[in-house]
Parts: sequence; structure tokens; C-alpha cells
Amino acid sequence: MVRPMAGGGSFAVGYAVLAGVLGACTGVAHLVVRARFAGLRGAARAVALFVVFEAALLVVHLLPAALGGLSRGAVLLVAAAALAVAFAIPRTPAVAGPERPEPPSPRWSWALAIGAWCLVLAYLAVYLQGHHANAVHHVDLLTFHLPDMARWMQDGTIWQNDQFVPLFANGNYPQHGDVSFLAVTLPFSQDSLVRLVPYPYLLATGVAVFAVARELRAPASTAALAAAALVATPVVLRPAVVASLPDAVLLMTFAAGTLFLLRHARNGRRGELVLAGVALGIALGTKWYGVSTVAIAVVVWLAARVLAGHRHRAIARDGLLVTALVAAAGGIWLVRNWAVTGNPLFPVKVPGLFDAPPDVIRERFGFSVADYLGDPAAWREHLLPDWWTAFSLAGLALLPGVLAARGRGLALAAAVPAIVLAYVITPYTALGERGDPLLIAQNARYVVPALLLAAPLTAAAVGRL
Repeated sequence: MVRPMAGGGSFAVGYAVLAGVLGACTGVAHLVVRARFAGLRGAARAVALFVVFEAALLVVHLLPAALGGLSRGAVLLVAAAALAVAFAIPRTPAVAGPERPEPPSPRWSWALAIGAWCLVLAYLAVYLQGHHANAVHHVDLLTFHLPDMARWMQDGTIWQNDQFVPLFANGNYPQHGDVSFLAVTLPFSQDSLVRLVPYPYLLATGVAVFAVARELRAPASTAALAAAALVATPVVLRPAVVASLPDAVLLMTFAAGTLFLLRHARNGRRGELVLAGVALGIALGTKWYGVSTVAIAVVVWLAARVLAGHRHRAIARDGLLVTALVAAAGGIWLVRNWAVTGNPLFPVKVPGLFDAPPDVIRERFGFSVADYLGDPAAWREHLLPDWWTAFSLAGLALLPGVLAARGRGLALAAAVPAIVLAYVITPYTALGERGDPLLIAQNARYVVPALLLAAPLTAAAVGRL
């Protein structure tokens, strides 16, 4: 890891740089949303602000890193330039949607929702109070997330694949989530604030799920309860709070992309389609399972538009726009891999297109859930117990709404089994020697986007009862 800075004055400078960068990105988000999305209200506006903030945070760090000049001074300079550009964006008139009657939220329902969020927030506060001064010891964070970020800081560039564990290919991962760690590490050249990074993304995921449920006409209290249940699900909560992994960045931006695709289906506003494309691109650039998840979401969205009878020219135009935005917002890591290894999907060999050496770790240990479909003992001794550990009652309670989807929710419901299927066949979902799968609960993270879509569907279905 990078050498810590010495002296209180150095830390004072670091905090000044951090405040300047985060303040500039916050200003960019405020100015962009005020200028182009003034009609957004409530949770949808909050989600838009977070998406633009995250996009700005990525740009101000990746632009100097892509040019080979990553430093805290360069990041601060780019952040100031981004803020100046945001000030120059002309405003468009606010377009308010038609008022829709609010589904009722009984007092007992609000009591459940508020109680659930009090429990979630209390857990976060207690855990943070007890561990904020302790280093994170998760193997993923210590073997590639933080070391890769440290090497960017040392070399000033992202145009390299740094691999610290032999025979793996962690340095080829999509790494938008690591940029969030970089934002709080670069100003100080040390990582004491890394543990705090996933918390805002986790809470923003709850806000985004609430907004999706509201867009599906769920009562506010029911939407809030479903969002709390999702955040409290162990496979969502623990990777962010205990392990400090960047998966919450993917979850938040994927939920945001879903929200603005749904809103565009209702109001047809091009700006919200742009927000959807940017959010989905950030999700794609955060984890490998973000690539498959976002691809499924875009394909299902296009299919839904075809089935809804939209003109083919409009579908093609909007599809090209979203695809281009996804590629622009998330494709830099695939370009990096292509430039460094000759294969954007390294270490996966694509016959006839991209070569790769034998992946001995995948061949020996990279089993998927699909490899155990006909093995009752594996289900009884490993898969089912670990899935219960990962999802618990909170996760299971969010699934039934998939079967009761209607209207625009049908597209979300269609994406759920597709994401589940992708999870089942994904390597390492049953990692370990043949017959002895390990880390099933931890790697169940790969199917959480399906749960994220199911939660607002369940909230909408319960609200109709």
C-alpha cells in the first residue's frame, strides 16, 4: 500500500483537496440536474443527483489517469474545470408530469417502514462505531481492489494490468468501484477512509429502489419497506458494511438505470433516457457481473418496446443512444484490457476474435451452480444453506411480486429469470474443488440485481392488495 502522509498539516491539505473534489462533483450534479432535469421531484431527483455526481467523480479521476498524469492536483484541476462547464449549461424549461393520485399509505404501514429503516440505520451506525478505526481485512480488498488503486497512484496511469496473486486475472476487472476508493485515498496517500465509501452507495441503493417502486405505483410506505428489506438482506448489506466491497456502486447505478428506463417508457423524455444510459454504463464498468446484467436489461428493454408496438425507427434510435452511452460510461476498462492484453474480455478466450492463455484457476476451481444441478448432496449440504445465509427471510420476502407484475413491471419481471440464469451459469458461483463448493453465499452477489428488480415489483403488488 502507499506510504501514509506524515504530519497534521499534510492531512489538512488532504482534507482540503477531498472537500474541493467532492464539493465540485456535488456542484456539477446540482447544476446539471437543475439545468436539464428541473421537472424531477422527490426520490427520482435524488437518484438523478447521485448518478450525475458519480459520473463527475469518475470523469475527474479517470481523465488525468487515462492521460498518464494522475495526481491530486490534476484531479482538483479537472474537478474545477468540470464545475465551470456545468455553470455554462443552459437551462431548459421545467416540464412537470401530470399529477397522479397517490396510492394510500396507512399509518400501520408507515410504522412498519419507519421501524425497518430504524433497524437498518441503527445496525449501520453501531457497526461503524465499533469498526471505523479498524482496517478492512477482506481478501478481495487486500489482494486487488486496494493494491490496483495504489499502483495507479504510484504510476499515475490506469493503462496497465497489475496482478498481485499468481494465475488470477483480478487486474483485468472493470474498476469503476475502485475509483470511488481512489477518491478518498489519493488526497492523503493512505486508505483510512476506505471503510466509509460503500455506506452512501448502499443507502442510495435503497433510495433508488424506493423510486422504482413509486414509479410502479407502490404506496410510499410499502416502497420504503421494500427498500429497507433489500438493504437489510445479508448479501446486500454485508459486502458493503463488513467487507467494504464496491458492489453497492453497481447496485445503485443499476437501480437508477432501471428507474429512468421506466420513466422514459411513461413520459418519453430523451433526457431521462440519457440518465438511464449513463447509470447503466457505470454499473457495467463496476464488476464483471455488471456486464451481463446490463446487457440483459438493455435487451429486455428493447424487446419490451417492440412488443409495445413502438416504431422500429424510434426503437433503433433510442437503442443506439443507450448503447453508446453505456459504452462511453463503462467501456474504458474493456478498452484498457484490449490495449494491454489484446483481449477486452481477458482472461476469457473468444474463439476467432480474442485469444487468452489457459485459465488454470477457472479450469480447476471455477465451477458454477449449473455444474451441481444434478447433485442433490451439493444442494443439501452447500447450496441451500449458503443461499439462506445470503438472502435470509428478507430476501425471500421480496420475490413474490415477480409473479404479480403488470404493465411496465412486466419488463422487470422478464429480466429477473434472465439474470438468475446468467448467475447459475457464471463461473465461480460454486467456487472450489469439484464436489466441495465454497463461497456460495459471498458470490451470490452476482444475482442481487434480480432481487433488486423483484423488490419494487413486490412493493407494487402488496400495494394493490
